[in-house]
Amino acid sequence: MTTSSRTKATLRAALMLAAAVSAPARRSAAATDIETFDRQAARSAAENQLARPKAICVCLSGELAGVAGVLTHSSERIVKSGDLGDIEVRAVSVDCVALGFDTATGEQARSRGCTPFVILPR
Repeated sequence: MTTSSRTKATLRAALMLAAAVSAPARRSAAATDIETFDRQAARSAAENQLARPKAICVCLSGELAGVAGVLTHSSERIVKSGDLGDIEVRAVSVDCVALGFDTATGEQARSRGCTPFVILPR
């Protein structure tokens, strides 16, 4: 084996070793399924009601029927009880939060979630 061949073989082995060592670090830095799904929900629904509303929704029934609100999302832990005991899961929820404003100041005074609701087209 010539010096050039040995150098190439050593370089190739070093690159393969570096790739093998860094692969687990890249996988651990990747987003989990829930994080990916939460980011997708965030494209359509705001985390904060008035900070940057992304979609307007309208409540369909009850005392809030016809009241406009903001589509919001959150990631939360839910405990489900079953035959095998309690199971904790994480879920992304999307809600319509109806907004009420003070008649004197025009500032937001109240908010309340409603179901069912529809999302207004842009």
